[in-house]
Amino acid sequence: MLFGQKAFNQVSQRLDISLVNGIMPAGDEFDLVATVYDSTKVSGLSGSVVRQRGTEVKSAASKGALASAKVLMSATIDNAAAGALADGVGQAGDELLNNERRFVREPRFLIQVSPQPVLVRVNQTF
Repeated sequence: MLFGQKAFNQVSQRLDISLVNGIMPAGDEFDLVATVYDSTKVSGLSGSVVRQRGTEVKSAASKGALASAKVLMSATIDNAAAGALADGVGQAGDELLNNERRFVREPRFLIQVSPQPVLVRVNQTF
């Protein structure tokens, strides 16, 4: 049985997997450095992105800004007040995104990968 670390590759939209250790059938453990490839010898596994936290937060901030703009349109305030309110909404959205990055421990990406045969390239054993 092999164990590894995963990371979502935003450029290739693939799930990269680096294997770090394993357990033999007899129970002996071992360390290694290995990379997982798909059956076409491309690094990582293809899948579909189900959820992106950053996009969700930006969308929520945008919806809040639009709701504020709607209220502004119906109110009669001067340009300085409108500018200040717009700046405040922008800062609130930025702070919301920063808090997400600092405190939310949910995965930033959720990628669904179907079971598939893989190739393992062992780079180093210990």
